[in-house]
Amino acid sequence: MENNDKKIILDLDFLEKEGPQKLGAPPRALEAVKPKKKSDTVFWVILSCFIGFIVLVVIAASLEEDSLSSTNLSPPSASQSDSVIVGDYTCSQYNSDQVDSLKPNIYTENQINADKMALQSLSDEIDELADEIDSTYTDTNSQYSIDNYNSLVEEHNQLLIEYNNLSNASDARIDKFNAQVEAHNRYLASHCTKN
Repeated sequence: MENNDKKIILDLDFLEKEGPQKLGAPPRALEAVKPKKKSDTVFWVILSCFIGFIVLVVIAASLEEDSLSSTNLSPPSASQSDSVIVGDYTCSQYNSDQVDSLKPNIYTENQINADKMALQSLSDEIDELADEIDSTYTDTNSQYSIDNYNSLVEEHNQLLIEYNNLSNASDARIDKFNAQVEAHNRYLASHCTKN
């Protein structure tokens, strides 16, 4: 057999030091690593987005405030522009342009005129049909006579429905047109001088 001379070396230097020796902090117990919860990640993403949004709003507000303070939003004074005659009024060019922009829509006015003619035509047709119904003799023993009378009444009722629908649409257009005229005249009276 072979003789293996193995020596064990011990470090005994600590014995030569006087007094108690600190051994260092005791090893701490190991904790299992907890996986991050998805809700924690979502919370931080939402919080980051919210803070970013607030920062953007503050920046946008400050930029808008700067641009508004540097923009002259008031109309030019009468001395800066030529006077323009608008009907019975004298206006600055700026106010004349504003008055022009408030003029009622010509299409609406044309549509109202077309509605008036169509309503008059329907009214005349309804009146003629009502006279025809009133003057029609109906033989209650004849199915043909009853059907003819009922047909005239049904046509009359359909014309009344058409008339009412057109009248309601025309009334809405008239209200819109009148509101435009009122806004136009109010602006003219408050921003221009009557001649």
